[in-house]
Amino acid sequence: MRLMTLNIWNYNKPWKERRRIISELIMHADPDVVCLQETRHDFRFEGGLGQGEQIAALTERHATSRAAQVYWPFPRLDEGLTTLTRVSPERVMIEELSQVPDERADENRRVCLGVTVAEGGSEIDVFNTHFSLGERARLLNACETFSFISTQAARPALLFGDLNCRPDTDPIRFLRGEIEVDGATGDLVDCWTEANPADAGFTFASFNPYHRIDYALSRNLAGRVRRAEIVGQEASAGIYASDHLGILIEVGLS
Repeated sequence: MRLMTLNIWNYNKPWKERRRIISELIMHADPDVVCLQETRHDFRFEGGLGQGEQIAALTERHATSRAAQVYWPFPRLDEGLTTLTRVSPERVMIEELSQVPDERADENRRVCLGVTVAEGGSEIDVFNTHFSLGERARLLNACETFSFISTQAARPALLFGDLNCRPDTDPIRFLRGEIEVDGATGDLVDCWTEANPADAGFTFASFNPYHRIDYALSRNLAGRVRRAEIVGQEASAGIYASDHLGILIEVGLS
């Protein structure tokens, strides 16, 4: 099974050119599941059709979207997550993540979006999220996301997203089970490091990558990550798909 994650950088210009590049990237990589972050519904563009839905139409996939931050309820302007699948998922799961009211670095609401996908007689839960820019909120987001995954997913699971922190920071160390927070600890495996232990896997910024803030993390899939690669490094006429690079992984489900 092939899966991909990409923060699409909402409506930053030039959107139509970037939309084409993103769609071509997906079609070329041909993943079964694509987790997109920073997808917007904006009444000022494309008649309000969501960016995730636009990409779904161009790549012939089903879009499952969830707004996280609602800027204006009407006319509609929001930002959140979209997960693309070849067919409608078996199940959709949503968890709202905490904000820290006095943490001014980020006042946006965050969510975690999960889908259950059937593939070759097996089912897998795929979670998509985008953590806060605020340091305290980000650690809360990590704890809440792992708790959500733990309660929803007994079967193999994957977590994708822009987690807004480097691999050596507390949210990632918590998710990997290296530190405890309030008596709890995660048990996720970093797919990139498992497949490429000698490669830093920088994903930001696309035009000059210097650190990693985008992740593919697995649960109950030990030894089944076959490969992981960075995608979106090539510009088209000087235009990149996003300010982030994407990650494409391949896992065996049996």
